[in-house]
Amino acid sequence: MITPIEQKKIYCNVCSGFTNHNFFGSHSADYEEAENYNGELRYVYYEKSIYKFWVCKGCDTAILEDYNTNIAMTNEDGENIYESIFWPPRNNLTPKKKLLTPKIFIGLRDSPIGPCDIEKSYNETIKAFNYDLSMLCAIGIRALLESICVKQGITDSEAFGLEGKLKILKNQEHLPENIVEGLSSLKFIGDKAAHKLITPTKQELQLSIEIIEDIFNRLYEIDYTIMNKINRLSQHIEKGKKNGFYPSK
Repeated sequence: MITPIEQKKIYCNVCSGFTNHNFFGSHSADYEEAENYNGELRYVYYEKSIYKFWVCKGCDTAILEDYNTNIAMTNEDGENIYESIFWPPRNNLTPKKKLLTPKIFIGLRDSPIGPCDIEKSYNETIKAFNYDLSMLCAIGIRALLESICVKQGITDSEAFGLEGKLKILKNQEHLPENIVEGLSSLKFIGDKAAHKLITPTKQELQLSIEIIEDIFNRLYEIDYTIMNKINRLSQHIEKGKKNGFYPSK
């Protein structure tokens, strides 16, 4: 059994409080950039990290500490100041953020068993949002918008490019004209992320995802839900007729 080298109190996410942690080892990594100045080698940039492995004495959960500094992190005497970054992030230091939960859209599916390709893309887009991968999330939103057009029968043979597909979608009258015109905002966000590397804000991304979900509901889920209830009602009435609850004429 490995003997711990030292011990200190660190916030434990599992125990929900500061607990004693045992230190079991470390690894150092340095990065330096230097230039020759009048025959003298001078640092223009450097950063140093000591990665420390800690284990909570209460719950036996392990965490990694990045104990780091760089050329700009010095005090008045020129001595380096170090900061600690923990992985996974400590809950007492990380502000709680709202995570999105993927919704289930049975009406999207060609088969009742398992999610379809659009649902898989939708789930991946939600994951990108929750992990703060904003650029990937924006590209995912654009891909979902194009997938909606394709599912409505608007393929590349009908119109090449998302702009042309949206024009045909507007003419199909499955969605109000003003809503389809408003979808250009989602295209704009995705295009800027894919081609200009411009990252949308979290609020813009969340609103875009909610719009996609509303479209899923309007185009597919409402019809599925209504037809499902109609079928259940018809089955209930037929069962009632067989059991004599309803007269045959």
